[in-house]
Amino acid sequence: MDVGSIFTVWLPVQPLLVQKQEENTAKNGAIAPSQALGRRVVLIENHEQTATLICDLLTAAGHQVIWMIDGLTALAQIEILKPETVVVDTQLTGMNASEVLQQLRQNAKTKTIKVVVLAMGDEDTERVRWLAEGADECLTLPITHPEELLDKVTALMTVK
Repeated sequence: MDVGSIFTVWLPVQPLLVQKQEENTAKNGAIAPSQALGRRVVLIENHEQTATLICDLLTAAGHQVIWMIDGLTALAQIEILKPETVVVDTQLTGMNASEVLQQLRQNAKTKTIKVVVLAMGDEDTERVRWLAEGADECLTLPITHPEELLDKVTALMTVK
């Protein structure tokens, strides 16, 4: 037999635990963990499996995630939703990631939103390219280390 399944479960941060941590860190003068959690993220991704993984990870970490498939539609909604971070895949149909970045950076209402690009290819090459195009971070697909995505999003949200 020796056949089975392996499941990974990501549980959201419990509010009571966060409140106690905030009380402890407030006494020490440190930044409370919830200041980095519970923030709005827009994900622009047309690959359902990748989008589901990212939504699950970020939601489990306490973020509110809005998943959109189309870049043009997402741009109109981003102005209304006012997310702190946008995660955009380079393999979009219709409007590509370069156009999304350009539009975000040219609009006074969205130019300060942090952007993480999901790219295919060599990590170093893609990182240099997308940072030059205006992204704040780059992560290569497939996502093999989920904590890397969480770390990058959290780090961008704590930088003003």
